[in-house]
Amino acid sequence: MKRHSEKLRLPLTASVSELTPSLERMESIGWLLSYVWVGTGVHFSFTTLRGGKDANWTLIHKDDSPIKESWSNPGSLSDALEVVKDWACPAVKAIMQATPEGILVDWKLVACEPLPTITSKFGHITLLGDAAHPFLPTSMQSASQAIEDAATIAA
Repeated sequence: MKRHSEKLRLPLTASVSELTPSLERMESIGWLLSYVWVGTGVHFSFTTLRGGKDANWTLIHKDDSPIKESWSNPGSLSDALEVVKDWACPAVKAIMQATPEGILVDWKLVACEPLPTITSKFGHITLLGDAAHPFLPTSMQSASQAIEDAATIAA
């Protein structure tokens, strides 16, 4: 199954509560926020960074459109907004609408044939983590997979 992920990191030019009143309670919690909204076949996460000066959001949903394999495909804000058009969640739409056009990255998770081996011909190099296992950058599996790989090799 193909998945589509739009992710961005943007400087916040307004306070979180200025984006939409429904985020005011979130802002009062503290300088580091991380929220996830889940819908049928889609989820949206929002996190502040650098003491609330920056933020990122991620929208993950099914996408059957053609792909070009790349880590830097430009994402489309209008396409992302279309995914959540029927959501009754003003906070998500406000966060997305505050995003400048042209800064999104479209990361796709696609099925790929596994490498025939992850160890070099003479056994001097072995791939670990992301190098051996494809993950979306937003899945946060890199370090844990590398540790698991190292433990397996050491066993």
